[in-house]
Amino acid sequence: MTPLQAAWLRTLRAGGEFEEFDLQLAAVFARQDASLPLPGLWAIARLSQQTQRGAVCVTVAELTGAPPTGLPAGTTWPVQADDWTALLRGLDAVGTPGHVRPLILDQAGRLYGYRHWDLEQRLGRALRRRTGWAPLAGKEALRAGLGRLFPDVGPEIPLQGLAAALAATGRITVLTGGAGTGKTTTLARVLALLMHLKADLRVALVAPTGKAAARMQEALGGALARLPPEWHVDLPTQATTLHRLLGLRPGAAHLPRFHRDHPLPVDVLALDEASMVDLGLMTRLLEALPDSARLIVLGDPDQLASVEAGAVLGDLCEHAPGLRLLQAQRLAALTGWPVPAGSVRDDHPLRDHRVHLTHNHRFGDSPGLAHLAAAVNVGDVHAVQTLLAGAGAPEVTGLGGASGEAELIEQVMAGYGPPLDALARGASAEEVLVLFEAFRVLCAHRVGHYGVEGLNARIETALRRAGRLRGEGMWSPGRPVLVTRNDPGARIANGDVGLILPGVEGGLQVVFRRTDGTLHRISPARLGAWESAFAMTIHKTQGSEFDEVLLVLPPEDSPLLTRNLLYTGVTRARRRLRIIGAPEIWAKALARRQTRASGLAVALRQTDDAGESWSDP
Repeated sequence: MTPLQAAWLRTLRAGGEFEEFDLQLAAVFARQDASLPLPGLWAIARLSQQTQRGAVCVTVAELTGAPPTGLPAGTTWPVQADDWTALLRGLDAVGTPGHVRPLILDQAGRLYGYRHWDLEQRLGRALRRRTGWAPLAGKEALRAGLGRLFPDVGPEIPLQGLAAALAATGRITVLTGGAGTGKTTTLARVLALLMHLKADLRVALVAPTGKAAARMQEALGGALARLPPEWHVDLPTQATTLHRLLGLRPGAAHLPRFHRDHPLPVDVLALDEASMVDLGLMTRLLEALPDSARLIVLGDPDQLASVEAGAVLGDLCEHAPGLRLLQAQRLAALTGWPVPAGSVRDDHPLRDHRVHLTHNHRFGDSPGLAHLAAAVNVGDVHAVQTLLAGAGAPEVTGLGGASGEAELIEQVMAGYGPPLDALARGASAEEVLVLFEAFRVLCAHRVGHYGVEGLNARIETALRRAGRLRGEGMWSPGRPVLVTRNDPGARIANGDVGLILPGVEGGLQVVFRRTDGTLHRISPARLGAWESAFAMTIHKTQGSEFDEVLLVLPPEDSPLLTRNLLYTGVTRARRRLRIIGAPEIWAKALARRQTRASGLAVALRQTDDAGESWSDP
């Protein structure tokens, strides 16, 4: 590394724009190439920064603009996109698609780290292999099954019926919709149809986290029970997580049990909460799934994207073309249903391999929550602030800015009082856990006075002062714990939430709810990495729902506060939502939508020997 490069990195460090990891990565490239120009160092740090924030790549357009402050005199800085492209292509570390270099710059001006570029290309190929027409049974059997399961077909084709028809005639179906729009109910009908057409199908139910898998299993069981008796089907005893399904182990993510050469033994795989699945994990799943298997992807593309890089569900929904005319004609010939008017337009809710549900069923008794979720999703500041002011929505209450400490503690006591009171009178672990699972405090940040760390400490202090939380030290009965690292030996995973309770035979135990609804008890001494969970980040509760939610926003604006974050937080509540957050914070967050640079749409439209492109007829 030259003295000029080292001085430039020190300047960037002092400027505070980048994290230390970003600058250390840039330093690695500088040590390998003394001729690396200062703009190249800055671009590498920016690529690292964006991938740490969840992007797959950084575009040349994002690099253009005024040079950063502190640039040494005499340094030539690229101004236009063409200048940046020329500079990047001249770097030894940068290659074009087809090369194996640390960095890849594609023809559209997207700069990748090689790993993310390779994952994106592999996922594109795996998805393209799943497109096309693949009927599960003959035309008459399919038409008869659809007719029996969806007998009341009017002028408007029911979207649930179209989802079933797509799943029965293709190897990939993307089923999207907001909270409460009936995705799981639709999945139940889809699986019932598939298994009646072919009874020996091997079905796997999977979600990104244990909590999401438990909710999927519970909701799907209820939906299947509501079907007519003749449509009863036997499904797996429980849903599982993606990591458990693939056999991914801590420290050995490169050695999954199932992969391309040892595929999963499944014929149908239903993946719930797909918005939480990152690029790497989705690629592993698609490559481990046999080409003949059917994949049903469920999720809400407006929720937060995955913690790791990528926004796969959002990319599929944002860029998938309209229903191809050929496929629309095939469906019409198969079902006898007319092709929905406008179904070949890109703006129709039905897209190629995708059905988007719009009617909300969950908030029938809580219309204010539905209205608030819809207003947040479209960024309607006036409607949001009207609802938070209590206009016609008693289940939604805005408690003012973050200075309302008294209101915060009052809500905490009302929410956590019932489970702690039940614990004090000797109620069963099941009863205490049910009461605890009904309420949660959600935060936007981990750190800070109104982040998880600050709130957990203040909530615990308030509960102790009120005599609700008893016992000394960290093993107090009634303390909720969040597991932060997978521990197969203890049969707990990152994201699992348990409650410290008196043991059946004395002492203390940590009680978790399994995905099948049963309770799992371990000694507190078996806990590895964990933290208190009176308050949790919105990210950590994605895939969970609570009867009542207290949503706490910080008094200061930050890039983490986005419309997607607020929408995800609001939709964690089933019946009642209480919010601490200043109106100006809501306005700024609603104007900021989570976006992640990606080239997956282009990868889906490529053609190769693996099969047709996503959009070819």
